[in-house]
Amino acid sequence: MIELNKCHVCGNKGNDDEIMLGLAEILECSNKRLEQWEQNNPKIMLDDWFCLPCASKIGNEIESEVDYD
Repeated sequence: MIELNKCHVCGNKGNDDEIMLGLAEILECSNKRLEQWEQNNPKIMLDDWFCLPCASKIGNEIESEVDYD
């Protein structure tokens, strides 16, 4: 039996084609922006499992935020 992974955000389960690990690794933004987002969203770990809809939503949210100096 294939083990299904669970999305850390919504709880949906899926196989490797439907669930991804390590959203932070594929985002095109600074480490500072990732750290800021993680501080504002402490319950969501960016190195955990994400279904594709949640990964897209959170990824777009992070990449569109402005770095504040």
